Amino acid sequence: MSRITLRIDLDGHGSIGPGKIRLLELVGEAGSIQKAASAMGMSYAHAWKLLQEIGATFGAPVVDASTGGRRGGGTQLTTLGKKVVELYRRAEQRAAKAAEPEIDQLKKSARGHTTHRRSIKPKKN
Repeated sequence: MSRITLRIDLDGHGSIGPGKIRLLELVGEAGSIQKAASAMGMSYAHAWKLLQEIGATFGAPVVDASTGGRRGGGTQLTTLGKKVVELYRRAEQRAAKAAEPEIDQLKKSARGHTTHRRSIKPKKN
């Protein structure tokens, strides 16, 4: 399956791309930075740093972490965090749709596609 990977550079204010968005999605699904980090194969410290970077990019926290208590705490996406994910995924879908003709041509031209392979016959001496 071919797909577009979208990275958005925000005029010197940072960037957002598939890794940061996936981290936000996993935090939202798991309710835990640790579980999200583990699912992505990264340390908790690295995940926390990325979440802080996203928050700095948008000027407000994208996660709300609570500690302790009877239920052991947890982490939720803030309204801003949810909005960032939603807007990014919408932009990604629109970019993919707009680029469908070019992606189809690239797929057809990609190595291994049978209609564009030429058989090379050895020279006879």
